[in-house]
Amino acid sequence: MAVVELDLGNVKGPQGEAGQRGSLWYNGTGITGTSTTATVFSGSGVTAALMNDYYQNTGTGADRGRVYRCTVAGAATVAKWVYAGTNLGPQGEQGIQGETGATGATGPKGDTGATGATGAKGDKGDKGDKGETGPAGPNAANLISATDVQGLVGAAGGSSTVQLLINAIADKVANKLLLKTDVVSQIVNDAAKAASMAALYSVNQKVDTVNINLGDKVDKSTLTVSQVDISQYKNAGIVGTTSLCYLQKYGKIAVVTIGTALLKYQAAGSNIVFTIPGYAPLLKTAIMVRGSNGNTYAGFAFGDNDMAIQIDNLPTGDLYIYGQFTVILK
Repeated sequence: MAVVELDLGNVKGPQGEAGQRGSLWYNGTGITGTSTTATVFSGSGVTAALMNDYYQNTGTGADRGRVYRCTVAGAATVAKWVYAGTNLGPQGEQGIQGETGATGATGPKGDTGATGATGAKGDKGDKGDKGETGPAGPNAANLISATDVQGLVGAAGGSSTVQLLINAIADKVANKLLLKTDVVSQIVNDAAKAASMAALYSVNQKVDTVNINLGDKVDKSTLTVSQVDISQYKNAGIVGTTSLCYLQKYGKIAVVTIGTALLKYQAAGSNIVFTIPGYAPLLKTAIMVRGSNGNTYAGFAFGDNDMAIQIDNLPTGDLYIYGQFTVILK
Protein backbone atom coordinates (compact mmCIF):
# COMPACT_ATOMS: atom_id res chain seq x y z
CA MET A 1 0.00 0.00 0.00
CA ALA A 2 1.40 3.30 -1.02
CA VAL A 3 1.90 6.19 1.51
CA VAL A 4 0.70 9.63 0.48
CA GLU A 5 2.10 12.79 2.12
CA LEU A 6 -0.21 15.78 2.43
CA ASP A 7 1.09 19.31 2.98
CA LEU A 8 -1.14 20.88 5.63
CA GLY A 9 0.74 24.16 5.64
CA ASN A 10 1.60 26.15 8.96
CA VAL A 11 -0.78 25.03 11.75
CA LYS A 12 0.97 27.20 14.58
CA GLY A 13 -1.36 29.94 15.69
CA PRO A 14 -0.43 33.43 17.00
CA GLN A 15 1.16 33.87 20.52
CA GLY A 16 -1.43 34.22 23.23
CA GLU A 17 -1.48 36.91 26.02
CA ALA A 18 0.78 36.51 29.00
CA GLY A 19 -0.93 34.66 31.80
CA GLN A 20 -0.93 35.55 35.55
CA ARG A 21 2.23 34.56 37.44
CA GLY A 22 2.16 31.56 39.64
CA SER A 23 2.25 31.55 43.48
CA LEU A 24 5.36 32.96 45.19
CA TRP A 25 6.95 32.30 48.56
CA TYR A 26 8.16 35.14 50.68
CA ASN A 27 10.37 35.04 53.77
CA GLY A 28 10.54 37.56 56.58
CA THR A 29 9.28 38.48 60.04
CA GLY A 30 6.50 40.94 59.16
CA ILE A 31 3.57 38.48 59.42
CA THR A 32 2.92 36.87 62.80
CA GLY A 33 0.40 34.98 64.87
CA THR A 34 -1.89 32.02 64.25
CA SER A 35 -5.12 33.78 63.30
CA THR A 36 -7.15 32.21 60.50
CA THR A 37 -9.09 35.45 60.01
CA ALA A 38 -7.79 37.37 56.97
CA THR A 39 -5.64 40.22 58.33
CA VAL A 40 -3.63 43.04 56.74
CA PHE A 41 0.09 43.13 57.75
CA SER A 42 1.31 46.45 56.41
CA GLY A 43 4.84 45.68 57.58
CA SER A 44 5.14 42.44 55.59
CA GLY A 45 7.41 43.96 52.94
CA VAL A 46 5.36 42.31 50.12
CA THR A 47 4.50 45.11 47.65
CA ALA A 48 2.28 43.12 45.21
CA ALA A 49 0.85 39.96 46.70
CA LEU A 50 -1.45 37.62 44.77
CA MET A 51 -3.95 35.16 46.12
CA ASN A 52 -2.35 31.87 47.14
CA ASP A 53 1.08 33.50 47.63
CA TYR A 54 2.78 32.17 50.74
CA TYR A 55 4.84 33.87 53.44
CA GLN A 56 7.17 32.05 55.87
CA ASN A 57 8.27 33.70 59.14
CA THR A 58 12.02 33.22 59.49
CA GLY A 59 12.42 34.86 62.88
CA THR A 60 13.76 33.23 66.04
CA GLY A 61 10.72 33.66 68.30
CA ALA A 62 7.45 31.80 68.65
CA ASP A 63 6.47 32.60 65.00
CA ARG A 64 9.55 30.90 63.54
CA GLY A 65 8.58 28.46 60.73
CA ARG A 66 4.94 29.54 60.57
CA VAL A 67 3.43 29.80 57.04
CA TYR A 68 0.75 32.27 55.93
CA ARG A 69 -1.41 32.25 52.71
CA CYS A 70 -2.60 35.37 50.88
CA THR A 71 -6.39 35.52 50.54
CA VAL A 72 -6.76 39.09 49.25
CA ALA A 73 -4.26 40.37 46.64
CA GLY A 74 -2.71 43.82 46.70
CA ALA A 75 -0.03 46.03 48.19
CA ALA A 76 1.21 45.52 51.74
CA THR A 77 -1.49 47.88 53.09
CA VAL A 78 -4.24 45.95 51.24
CA ALA A 79 -3.27 42.29 51.01
CA LYS A 80 -4.69 39.99 53.67
CA TRP A 81 -3.16 36.82 55.04
CA VAL A 82 -4.27 33.83 57.10
CA TYR A 83 -2.28 31.33 59.13
CA ALA A 84 -1.82 28.14 57.06
CA GLY A 85 0.41 25.96 59.19
CA THR A 86 4.05 25.52 60.14
CA ASN A 87 7.11 24.02 58.57
CA LEU A 88 8.56 23.01 61.93
CA GLY A 89 8.01 19.54 63.27
CA PRO A 90 7.80 18.71 66.98
CA GLN A 91 10.90 19.19 69.06
CA GLY A 92 13.14 16.16 68.95
CA GLU A 93 14.54 14.31 71.93
CA GLN A 94 17.60 15.70 73.62
CA GLY A 95 20.77 14.21 72.27
CA ILE A 96 23.46 12.66 74.36
CA GLN A 97 25.89 15.01 76.03
CA GLY A 98 29.05 15.61 74.08
CA GLU A 99 32.51 15.33 75.47
CA THR A 100 33.85 18.21 77.54
CA GLY A 101 35.86 20.55 75.40
CA ALA A 102 39.29 21.85 76.18
CA THR A 103 39.52 24.71 78.69
CA GLY A 104 39.46 28.03 76.94
CA ALA A 105 41.94 30.83 77.45
CA THR A 106 41.52 33.02 80.53
CA GLY A 107 39.37 36.02 79.74
CA PRO A 108 40.18 39.61 80.69
CA LYS A 109 39.78 40.63 84.34
CA GLY A 110 36.26 41.79 85.13
CA ASP A 111 35.26 44.98 86.94
CA THR A 112 35.54 45.06 90.72
CA GLY A 113 32.30 43.95 92.33
CA ALA A 114 30.33 45.86 94.93
CA THR A 115 31.66 45.88 98.50
CA GLY A 116 30.22 43.05 100.53
CA ALA A 117 28.50 43.38 103.89
CA THR A 118 30.67 44.15 106.92
CA GLY A 119 31.69 41.02 108.74
CA ALA A 120 31.34 40.41 112.45
CA LYS A 121 33.64 42.45 114.73
CA GLY A 122 36.76 40.53 115.62
CA ASP A 123 38.25 40.09 119.07
CA LYS A 124 40.06 43.06 120.59
CA GLY A 125 43.76 42.89 119.91
CA ASP A 126 46.54 43.35 122.41
CA LYS A 127 47.40 46.88 123.48
CA GLY A 128 50.23 48.28 121.44
CA ASP A 129 53.30 50.08 122.71
CA LYS A 130 52.93 53.77 123.59
CA GLY A 131 54.09 55.96 120.76
CA GLU A 132 56.50 58.81 121.10
CA THR A 133 55.11 62.20 122.06
CA GLY A 134 54.66 64.29 118.96
CA PRO A 135 55.82 67.89 118.63
CA ALA A 136 53.57 70.58 120.10
CA GLY A 137 51.12 71.97 117.61
CA PRO A 138 50.79 75.68 116.82
CA ASN A 139 48.71 77.92 119.09
CA ALA A 140 45.45 78.29 117.21
CA ALA A 141 43.41 80.03 119.93
CA ASN A 142 43.62 83.25 117.95
CA LEU A 143 41.97 81.46 115.02
CA ILE A 144 38.93 80.18 116.94
CA SER A 145 35.91 82.51 116.90
CA ALA A 146 33.98 83.10 120.14
CA THR A 147 31.14 85.29 121.44
CA ASP A 148 32.10 87.94 124.02
CA VAL A 149 29.06 87.37 126.27
CA GLN A 150 30.29 89.58 129.16
CA GLY A 151 31.73 92.37 127.01
CA LEU A 152 35.30 91.68 128.15
CA VAL A 153 36.99 93.07 125.03
CA GLY A 154 34.14 94.89 123.32
CA ALA A 155 30.36 95.16 123.25
CA ALA A 156 28.52 92.39 125.11
CA GLY A 157 27.42 89.71 122.65
CA GLY A 158 29.98 90.79 120.04
CA SER A 159 32.38 88.57 118.13
CA SER A 160 35.92 87.92 119.36
CA THR A 161 38.51 85.14 119.47
CA VAL A 162 39.38 82.64 122.20
CA GLN A 163 42.85 84.17 122.57
CA LEU A 164 41.52 87.71 123.12
CA LEU A 165 39.03 86.47 125.75
CA ILE A 166 41.79 84.51 127.54
CA ASN A 167 43.95 87.63 127.60
CA ALA A 168 41.09 89.74 129.00
CA ILE A 169 40.30 87.18 131.73
CA ALA A 170 43.98 86.95 132.67
CA ASP A 171 44.13 90.74 132.97
CA LYS A 172 41.09 90.80 135.27
CA VAL A 173 42.51 88.03 137.44
CA ALA A 174 45.91 89.72 137.68
CA ASN A 175 44.87 93.35 138.03
CA LYS A 176 41.17 93.82 138.80
CA LEU A 177 39.93 91.07 141.11
CA LEU A 178 40.10 91.53 144.85
CA LEU A 179 43.10 89.59 146.13
CA LYS A 180 42.99 87.70 149.42
CA THR A 181 45.80 89.90 150.72
CA ASP A 182 43.65 92.99 150.08
CA VAL A 183 40.98 91.81 152.52
CA VAL A 184 42.06 93.17 155.92
CA SER A 185 40.73 92.68 159.42
CA GLN A 186 40.74 96.40 160.31
CA ILE A 187 38.69 99.28 158.96
CA VAL A 188 41.31 101.43 157.20
CA ASN A 189 41.14 104.46 154.92
CA ASP A 190 42.72 102.70 151.94
CA ALA A 191 40.92 102.49 148.58
CA ALA A 192 42.95 99.39 147.71
CA LYS A 193 41.75 97.40 150.75
CA ALA A 194 38.46 95.75 151.71
CA ALA A 195 37.16 95.01 155.18
CA SER A 196 36.78 91.35 156.11
CA MET A 197 33.61 89.90 157.61
CA ALA A 198 35.46 89.83 160.96
CA ALA A 199 36.08 93.59 160.71
CA LEU A 200 32.43 94.23 159.83
CA TYR A 201 31.36 92.07 162.76
CA SER A 202 33.63 94.09 165.04
CA VAL A 203 32.08 97.34 163.78
CA ASN A 204 28.63 95.90 164.41
CA GLN A 205 29.64 94.96 167.96
CA LYS A 206 30.92 98.47 168.57
CA VAL A 207 27.67 99.94 167.23
CA ASP A 208 25.76 97.69 169.60
CA THR A 209 27.98 98.92 172.47
CA VAL A 210 27.34 102.54 171.49
CA ASN A 211 23.61 101.81 171.36
CA ILE A 212 23.77 100.34 174.85
CA ASN A 213 25.67 103.35 176.13
CA LEU A 214 23.18 105.68 174.49
CA GLY A 215 20.41 103.68 176.06
CA ASP A 216 21.82 104.56 179.44
CA LYS A 217 21.76 108.27 178.59
CA VAL A 218 18.29 108.62 177.09
CA ASP A 219 14.81 107.92 178.26
CA LYS A 220 14.29 104.39 176.96
CA SER A 221 10.56 104.77 177.32
CA THR A 222 10.58 107.31 174.47
CA LEU A 223 13.09 105.44 172.27
CA THR A 224 11.74 102.70 169.98
CA VAL A 225 14.46 100.15 169.09
CA SER A 226 13.95 97.55 166.36
CA GLN A 227 15.97 95.58 163.79
CA VAL A 228 14.85 94.42 160.34
CA ASP A 229 16.59 91.91 158.04
CA ILE A 230 16.62 93.85 154.74
CA SER A 231 17.81 90.83 152.65
CA GLN A 232 14.13 90.06 152.07
CA TYR A 233 13.71 93.47 150.41
CA LYS A 234 16.57 93.15 147.91
CA ASN A 235 16.04 93.79 144.20
CA ALA A 236 16.20 90.13 143.16
CA GLY A 237 16.71 91.13 139.54
CA ILE A 238 20.27 92.28 140.23
CA VAL A 239 21.09 91.29 143.85
CA GLY A 240 22.23 87.72 144.43
CA THR A 241 23.54 86.42 147.75
CA THR A 242 23.58 88.71 150.80
CA SER A 243 25.07 88.49 154.29
CA LEU A 244 24.54 90.62 157.44
CA CYS A 245 22.19 93.05 155.74
CA TYR A 246 19.82 94.75 158.21
CA LEU A 247 18.31 98.03 159.39
CA GLN A 248 18.51 99.02 163.10
CA LYS A 249 16.03 101.70 164.18
CA TYR A 250 16.61 103.91 167.23
CA GLY A 251 13.69 106.28 167.47
CA LYS A 252 13.95 108.41 164.30
CA ILE A 253 17.47 107.23 163.50
CA ALA A 254 18.05 104.21 161.21
CA VAL A 255 21.47 102.57 160.82
CA VAL A 256 21.62 100.49 157.61
CA THR A 257 24.33 97.83 157.40
CA ILE A 258 25.20 96.02 154.16
CA GLY A 259 27.59 93.24 155.17
CA THR A 260 27.98 91.95 151.61
CA ALA A 261 25.62 91.95 148.66
CA LEU A 262 26.50 90.37 145.31
CA LEU A 263 25.29 92.46 142.36
CA LYS A 264 24.68 90.48 139.16
CA TYR A 265 23.39 91.47 135.73
CA GLN A 266 23.05 95.13 136.75
CA ALA A 267 23.04 97.76 134.03
CA ALA A 268 25.88 100.25 134.07
CA GLY A 269 24.94 103.40 135.98
CA SER A 270 22.38 103.80 138.77
CA ASN A 271 20.56 100.81 140.26
CA ILE A 272 18.16 100.44 143.19
CA VAL A 273 19.45 97.48 145.22
CA PHE A 274 17.04 97.49 148.24
CA THR A 275 13.54 98.92 148.86
CA ILE A 276 12.65 98.76 152.60
CA PRO A 277 8.93 99.30 153.17
CA GLY A 278 7.74 101.65 155.96
CA TYR A 279 11.09 103.38 156.63
CA ALA A 280 10.92 106.61 154.63
CA PRO A 281 13.86 109.03 155.08
CA LEU A 282 13.11 112.55 156.30
CA LEU A 283 15.40 113.86 153.56
CA LYS A 284 17.12 112.41 150.55
CA THR A 285 20.35 111.17 152.14
CA ALA A 286 23.70 110.70 150.41
CA ILE A 287 25.40 107.35 151.11
CA MET A 288 28.64 105.58 150.15
CA VAL A 289 29.57 101.89 149.83
CA ARG A 290 32.71 100.02 148.84
CA GLY A 291 33.06 97.52 146.01
CA SER A 292 35.06 94.30 145.84
CA ASN A 293 37.06 95.90 143.02
CA GLY A 294 38.44 98.46 145.50
CA ASN A 295 36.32 101.38 144.21
CA THR A 296 33.98 103.53 146.27
CA TYR A 297 30.43 104.10 144.98
CA ALA A 298 28.10 106.92 146.02
CA GLY A 299 24.32 106.79 146.08
CA PHE A 300 21.17 107.91 147.87
CA ALA A 301 18.56 106.70 150.36
CA PHE A 302 15.20 108.26 149.47
CA GLY A 303 11.44 107.70 149.27
CA ASP A 304 8.08 109.05 150.40
CA ASN A 305 6.75 105.93 152.13
CA ASP A 306 9.58 103.43 151.77
CA MET A 307 13.38 103.64 151.78
CA ALA A 308 14.91 103.01 148.35
CA ILE A 309 18.68 102.46 148.40
CA GLN A 310 20.26 103.47 145.09
CA ILE A 311 23.92 102.99 144.11
CA ASP A 312 25.29 105.12 141.25
CA ASN A 313 28.03 104.72 138.63
CA LEU A 314 28.07 100.92 138.90
CA PRO A 315 29.98 98.90 136.28
CA THR A 316 28.54 95.86 134.52
CA GLY A 317 29.53 92.38 135.69
CA ASP A 318 29.58 90.74 139.11
CA LEU A 319 30.46 93.03 142.02
CA TYR A 320 30.28 92.68 145.82
CA ILE A 321 29.36 95.85 147.78
CA TYR A 322 29.48 96.53 151.53
CA GLY A 323 29.08 99.50 153.84
CA GLN A 324 27.09 101.20 156.61
CA PHE A 325 25.24 104.54 156.78
CA THR A 326 22.76 106.42 158.98
CA VAL A 327 19.42 107.90 157.86
CA ILE A 328 17.04 110.20 159.79
CA LEU A 329 13.49 108.89 159.39
CA LYS A 330 10.26 110.78 159.05
